[in-house]
Amino acid sequence: MKSNKYNTNQFIPKLILFTWTIVFLSIGTSLYSQNKIDLFQEQLKETKAPETRARLLLDISDQFFYSNSDSSLHYSIQALKLIEDHSIKNDSLLAETQFCIGSVYCWLEDTVRGFYHIDKSIKIAEKTPYKNLLVSCYHDKGMAYSRMGAFDKSMELFQINRKMAYKDNDTMDIYSCNNNIGIIYLDLKAFDKAEPYFRENYSFAKQMGAQHEIAISLSNLGDAAYGKKDYKKAIQYQKRANAIADSLDLKFGVMHTYHKLAKAYDKTGMIELSLLYAQNSYILAKELAQKPEIRLAAITIANSLNNQKKYTEAIVKVEEALALLDTLGSKETNSKIYKVAANSYQGIGDLDNAILYLEKYEKERDFIFDQERTKVFAEIDIQYQTQKKEKENVFLKSEQLKNETIIRQRTLIAILISLGLLLLSILTLFLFSRMQHKKENFMLLEQRVEERTAHLNTTNKKLEKANEELESFAYIASHDLKEPLRNISRFSGLIKQRIKTGKIESLEEYLEYIIVNVKQMNALIEDILSFSKIDKFNATKMVPLQDVIQNVKQELESVLNEKNAVINYNHNKINEFQKSILVPNQLSLVFKNLIENGIKYNESSLPVININYHQNNQMAVFSIKDNGIGIAEPFHDQIFEMFKRLHNRSEYNGSGIGLAICKKTIENLDGEILLRSEEGKGSIFEFSLPLEKVEFKIPTSYTLN
Repeated sequence: MKSNKYNTNQFIPKLILFTWTIVFLSIGTSLYSQNKIDLFQEQLKETKAPETRARLLLDISDQFFYSNSDSSLHYSIQALKLIEDHSIKNDSLLAETQFCIGSVYCWLEDTVRGFYHIDKSIKIAEKTPYKNLLVSCYHDKGMAYSRMGAFDKSMELFQINRKMAYKDNDTMDIYSCNNNIGIIYLDLKAFDKAEPYFRENYSFAKQMGAQHEIAISLSNLGDAAYGKKDYKKAIQYQKRANAIADSLDLKFGVMHTYHKLAKAYDKTGMIELSLLYAQNSYILAKELAQKPEIRLAAITIANSLNNQKKYTEAIVKVEEALALLDTLGSKETNSKIYKVAANSYQGIGDLDNAILYLEKYEKERDFIFDQERTKVFAEIDIQYQTQKKEKENVFLKSEQLKNETIIRQRTLIAILISLGLLLLSILTLFLFSRMQHKKENFMLLEQRVEERTAHLNTTNKKLEKANEELESFAYIASHDLKEPLRNISRFSGLIKQRIKTGKIESLEEYLEYIIVNVKQMNALIEDILSFSKIDKFNATKMVPLQDVIQNVKQELESVLNEKNAVINYNHNKINEFQKSILVPNQLSLVFKNLIENGIKYNESSLPVININYHQNNQMAVFSIKDNGIGIAEPFHDQIFEMFKRLHNRSEYNGSGIGLAICKKTIENLDGEILLRSEEGKGSIFEFSLPLEKVEFKIPTSYTLN
């Protein structure tokens, strides 16, 4: 029996990140896979040995991986149940099965279950010689992190695999890791960082004489050049990749490079050539019956026709692309189609359809901007981690040099003392006395250097944090502020066209869109100002906690009445003593944001917010519990990042800065904030401060809120 791809002796990692790789691996094996499935199922009927049956179930699961994920999961879970029911003692088989289940769950984007099974496989693989299985576990976990937007964690796992591949001198594994890392950088728009990995892959492919891999590397280099707006070089790379794909009769490769050439020529203003390559890509997509590529080619042709003001012809292609949107298409691709559709219909004066597709475009773009924010923060974090490791390496080298210098000095001193002993005991005592004096001075100097180094490190951390915030504001705020301005400009233009044509019946609707975007921009500016003023709050001003809660109730009175919400807080039951608690004035922002979120993200008919307090290990601990929609575990850390939103504005409004304000405020008070939540079961935000940051007093009277 042939081993499946999860076998530790013949494991080949799945390269699912790059489109060419998926296409080239899957197209040639689709028919062959069905034949193998039939063969394995026949063998399954003929054998009763539990271990052999488990391996056959894995073989079948493997063949279904790309074509039918549910079937793949079903057979791999059957294999695990067989291993457990018969207590099969085979670490290799158990690790492969756990990996197979986890891999399918990750492919289905159920990362909680996926990571659970992959981590079980990793624990077994780390204790065994199953190096290839360990590589694959890190690979699939890295891929899942990448799809979640956790690019820093994804990058870390791919770099671990890359180091292991270099250690084993495994060129194909290095090629795979380079490909994944490079495309993450492409996705983060860090094109200069992606390019070296693709160049190294190009060198590897040339050394091996692997024409297929040369074509992939050239196309990747073309993508990096396109991202850097060097369209001339992008065209050169894609043409070379196209020529190789054509010589190998790889129609999918030819089709994809045609599409990329069309995009590059469009950017250079060579509309005729762009249209020619887009049409070539469209013809091949039709021949190969690939609906996603038909859609991409159709919308590229429509865009070229719009640029030539051939709007009627463009609409034909737009309608063809729109017909494929029900079951296909990413948010970014859909937004492009809606935008081109809006431009086409606006070109022929059909303003109703133009508005319809413009609204759909805006909805898709809102989701995409959330993704772009995540990518920007991931890139900032990757840069910070890299710089941090470089500083640690410099420090370690400095320490090593210092130790070597000390060893040489002590060796020299020992030699001099030995010679002195031979010459004169008095000289020996004199030298020993001087050595002790130097040692004391050296220790004193070293202590002062350590103190200054610690102070410098603290200052550097503050500067790094400030630089991160500045980079975030410069990039993200510009995107979020420009987007409502573009919307206002677009709808103002449509109003102007309506007035010219005398059609004024929809002007109120267009004005409402303008008002919504103005409010969106105003809210974003207000939140940015709040974030920037956090450090300016009076840290010494202490206010009663009950006053803070009462002020929040007054500020949110209209929301509380509208949602029929209740805030529970009994300040008389702080601890066993009847004391009132005083807190820093900055906490007013924290309580306002957390309470407002608990009401906003709440589908209950009676939203309830419970505020509690207790002491733990010299810390004052506050908790705010709600019965809202809850937050899935993979997002518990991400929600405290600036501009991070888990929902579209069409579902819940807001700027995505509120929880970042909370975190920064708490950290400025030397505290910590954390979240405990499950999706659909509400959330508990708990933050703690050193006890010296709060005060207690016995009140003259109590007012229950």
